[in-house]
Amino acid sequence: RSVFEACRQNQVARIVYASTNHVIDGYPKDRIVTSEMAIRPDSMYAVSKQFGESLGSLYADKHGMSIVCLRIGSPLPDDYPGLRTNRRALSTWLSIRDMEQLFALSIDVPDLQFEIFHGISANTRRYWDIYHAQDVLGYKPLDNAEQFALDVEAHESQTDE
Repeated sequence: RSVFEACRQNQVARIVYASTNHVIDGYPKDRIVTSEMAIRPDSMYAVSKQFGESLGSLYADKHGMSIVCLRIGSPLPDDYPGLRTNRRALSTWLSIRDMEQLFALSIDVPDLQFEIFHGISANTRRYWDIYHAQDVLGYKPLDNAEQFALDVEAHESQTDE
């Protein structure tokens, strides 16, 4: 609360709040989850991050502040070894250059009051909606974790033996 209040008192134009995908990670992975859907946290950490999103909503509504919440997936450089061994990352990966683009747009796009966007790349296997960020922010992700799929499958076949 202190950060939001300090920003309000100092007339900060916009807060970009680094939330987490874990606030909606309780949904089954066989459907696309949009930013408008109710939260389904998977941990106490997620509940604490959702509190921050709620504060953002309150400060946007009550004080007219501009608040952008980014539900960040798995922000990893493309040379991170875990990308080649983690099936979940094929859905949740956020490349560094896509993350830089998403944060820059979240700061620069005018006329946002309260928005929530999912921070992932254009992953073929994603189960979180990025269309809202594409539509509202003009987000154009450049990367796709599918480039790591063969490595993940090879790793899994080695560990099954």
